[in-house]
Amino acid sequence: MGLSEVSAILWRERQLLDTLAFKLKEEHLLLLAGEQQWLSKATLEVTEVLEAIKAAELSRALETQDLIMEFGLDPMPTLDELAQATPAAWHQTFSDHKSGLMAALAKIADLAELNRSILTRHLSAIADTLSMLGEVTGGSYDRAGAPSTNVAPSRLVDSSA
Repeated sequence: MGLSEVSAILWRERQLLDTLAFKLKEEHLLLLAGEQQWLSKATLEVTEVLEAIKAAELSRALETQDLIMEFGLDPMPTLDELAQATPAAWHQTFSDHKSGLMAALAKIADLAELNRSILTRHLSAIADTLSMLGEVTGGSYDRAGAPSTNVAPSRLVDSSA
């Protein structure tokens, strides 16, 4: 195995990261549209892409083992270290892979944070509504896993103010 195989795997990883960004954007649009019925399907698709990314990373690690021995690199070289150890013709290819991977990861981090923020706001609104209705507060189960008995009294006006 060699540099071409590792480069092909890196291309595959970049494509998978692009697909992950797309799936996270789908989740984002579903959250914004209030289409909760599709969120579980979108989340399953994200999970499937994450599994494919893990498989590609494992494949890259296996393919890189030959190069580590050939070039005398540390057991877990960075892309920069790999690029510097390869013949000059490959330096730019691996540098481009690094740039592409970093850009994809930044996009994914931004989308994940946006989705997390929306979900946090939704959960907060639900908790506020349940509290106003006198439903169980602080979650529906206690730390031991038993149903919570922490029930807030129903009231429409805060009489303590």
